[in-house]
Amino acid sequence: MDVSNSFGGAELSEDNLVAQAATAGRRMALSGDDTWLELFHRAHFAAGVDPFPSFNVRDLDTVDQGVRRHMMPALGRPGEWDLLVGHFLGVDHAGHTFGVNSAAMVRKLEENDADIRTVAASMAAEEGFNRSLLIVLGDHGMTKHGDHGGGTPEETDSFIFVHHPRAAAVAGRKRVRHGGVKLGQREVTKFEVKPQVDFAPTLSLILGLPIPFGSLGTVPHRFWEVAHAWETLDRSGGGSSGGKINEGTGIEGQYAKALTVTAAQVWRYLQEYARAAGNPFTPANWTLLKELYANATSADVANVGDTADRFARFLSKAAEVAREQWIQFVAGNMSLGLALLIAALLLHLAVLWVCCQKINPTTTVVVDIYHDRT
Repeated sequence: MDVSNSFGGAELSEDNLVAQAATAGRRMALSGDDTWLELFHRAHFAAGVDPFPSFNVRDLDTVDQGVRRHMMPALGRPGEWDLLVGHFLGVDHAGHTFGVNSAAMVRKLEENDADIRTVAASMAAEEGFNRSLLIVLGDHGMTKHGDHGGGTPEETDSFIFVHHPRAAAVAGRKRVRHGGVKLGQREVTKFEVKPQVDFAPTLSLILGLPIPFGSLGTVPHRFWEVAHAWETLDRSGGGSSGGKINEGTGIEGQYAKALTVTAAQVWRYLQEYARAAGNPFTPANWTLLKELYANATSADVANVGDTADRFARFLSKAAEVAREQWIQFVAGNMSLGLALLIAALLLHLAVLWVCCQKINPTTTVVVDIYHDRT
């Protein structure tokens, strides 16, 4: 492990969502953790960047206050940006410094709750956010002592909250006046567990961007459903288009197309990887992937629901095969590596001890200042 990587970031060289957004002319605005500028260029953030030093974990407020100063005015100018990012750090720093169950953590969480309510209220009140999405997420978890970076679920697992404030507000008013508008068939507070690799392809397609080349994720249906809540509202007659919508481009049809694009990207990546690495996948897994993809792209698909199901099966299996191939922890090899590391350290200590013994610690140097020169 390169310990230096624990204290900063290195510029991303692989294909990524931020670079794709900038290339496509999407105007991104960023405020908060200055680590972003170690990963990306300032030029990626055409709508403005306001970074703050993040290394002082005892400072719970400077970064958060800076994000508020940048983000809140930007919400009043939705026509000046396409993607607005605010990276708060107070909760992370509170955990590192005082622990998860501290009063400092409670204070920072309450502040962030208020921030989310303020942002959601601003978006709900402005027509410029009719087709805008609010996403709140953490980039990692934390132990009860405030640590992260390990492999335990409490460190690696996090959360994502996806909300369409404008659609929810209009649907609420419609429900009061006319007895109800459904935004999807499930409850708003439905909880689902999804792998983090799904975030990049989902946000890419929502923004109309190419999926990053190395992506192996899929598009969660609920995420797609919330992201297109305004279109659902339009179809019900609650939005600005008065219910006029082409059924051929409905939410389920769009979702099937999204999975089609996502699967094509994943299959392209796996094929390129297999060619470059000599196809390390087992023959059985590779054959199954080819069959699943061929089945999903065949001409005998009955409807958009069938299309989505077939591509979902391919994407699920592709992710499973990739995990089997690339996420392997062989206990024997790990134990051997640890033993070799300890042996090397002991050898260095032994050599140091031998070198020290060659120097007699009792040796003294006497200068005779009374030498008789007569």
